[in-house]
Amino acid sequence: MTTLRRVVEERPLLAVLILAAVLRLVAAVFSRGFLAIDDHHVLVDAADRLVGPGLDTGFMRSILYPGTVALIMQATRVVDDPSPATQLLVVRLVQAAYSLFVVYFTYRILELLAGPRTALLGGLLTATFFVLPITSVHQFEEAVCQVPLLASTWWILKAPGARRDAVLALLSGTALGLALVARFPLITFVVPFAVWVVWHEPIRWRGAAFLAGMTLVLVLQGWSNQIVNHEWGYSFQKYYGPLLHFPPRILTQADGYPHGAPWTYAAVLFAAFLPPFSLLFLAAATRGAKALPLLGVPALVFLVAQSAIANRQERFLLPVLPVLILLAALGFPAVATWLSQRSWPRLYGVLWKYYWTVNTVLLTGTLFLYGKKDRVAPLVYLQARPDVTGVVVAQFTYPFPVPAYYLGRPRPPVFLFQDRSRVSQDAQAVRAASPPPNYVILYSDSAEADTRLLEHALDVRLARATAIEPSLGDELAHLINPRHNHTTPALVLTVTPITAAPR
Repeated sequence: MTTLRRVVEERPLLAVLILAAVLRLVAAVFSRGFLAIDDHHVLVDAADRLVGPGLDTGFMRSILYPGTVALIMQATRVVDDPSPATQLLVVRLVQAAYSLFVVYFTYRILELLAGPRTALLGGLLTATFFVLPITSVHQFEEAVCQVPLLASTWWILKAPGARRDAVLALLSGTALGLALVARFPLITFVVPFAVWVVWHEPIRWRGAAFLAGMTLVLVLQGWSNQIVNHEWGYSFQKYYGPLLHFPPRILTQADGYPHGAPWTYAAVLFAAFLPPFSLLFLAAATRGAKALPLLGVPALVFLVAQSAIANRQERFLLPVLPVLILLAALGFPAVATWLSQRSWPRLYGVLWKYYWTVNTVLLTGTLFLYGKKDRVAPLVYLQARPDVTGVVVAQFTYPFPVPAYYLGRPRPPVFLFQDRSRVSQDAQAVRAASPPPNYVILYSDSAEADTRLLEHALDVRLARATAIEPSLGDELAHLINPRHNHTTPALVLTVTPITAAPR
């Protein structure tokens, strides 16, 4: 304990980074699968297409993030010929290392503004807040943009008085541009941030250098659209074009995505920071926003704008979580003083003890969460078998896109059944396949009856190979929100044609 205390006192940043690295390493190794549709079916599928046949011209996002992941996938194939699950393990490990910059820049910004004690608190919070380690290793563009956002803040704050202030301003603008192209809906943060920097920048060439860095990234993004989509600035048109129509339809239509009341994000933040501690946290963040309007104003604009948009999903808050933690760390001393003046100093300490206890429990649970296990694990199981010629996926409980990436390459064909009343029609494509599929993955609340239904339609015998139960995390997600988080055990069945079945 004495040695640990000495390390924290003498090298606090190193100590915080080691703690953050350990937590993210555990999450990278043990938190398999994916947490949301976009976590896999946008990023991973796009990276896989870049490695294989290439992107289609309708791809809206920047090529930056999927292109980086595709390079990592290619690098793993140079060293070995790993399974898709192993490839994604390497991707998660790289992202774990990358996400340490969130902790680093948070610490550095707070150290510059408020000293090492506040920096240590902010570093510890970003290292251990239970939401951040797991989301930082999964394929969320909302988490990837956190690093350039904080880097931009650090460089622009450091520029005044520095020898190479214009270079730092250029780096700041470049980083802000990268944050925007990594996550285009971040524009409601990026614009007020950029306006604040330019408006309050007393040295004109620093403001010009900042804008030059942003412009460079945006031009390169437009050029990449010309290559991928054959249309310059395609991504900007797709994301920001609808905003030019009044009233913008994104304010009223969620297009099938989850939506809630305008106060949804306020409720999510209140719950995420563990009430009643969240009252203390939000009060501190408000104080910090007043002390650092460079981040406080953009964060407020972002939260208000996101709350006005009909499509409201919890992960959309990820870009500003480290910013809110940084602002709260700045404001905690003022809140502690306020409570002390009212003879409530014990309340402050009690709330912190409560937070660290509950957050540690939640952190421990999330580090080992296997997301969408019932969808991923059956395909991982089949990919490891050399005899797979095709797979029938029978989704009789709820429909979902099949994460076929996990079947590897060359990829066996996948036949999708989703309606019991159409099984006979769907079976015609299976019978026509050559070679025919020899495995079935069944999602059903009446497995025996549906097994017989499939046997009759396909004219085969089905035998159970293995069963995959949903993970505990998936079960909890279903309990919290059964409308959007579905879970069903998956049965993997082997197929034997009737003519070849033993008599």
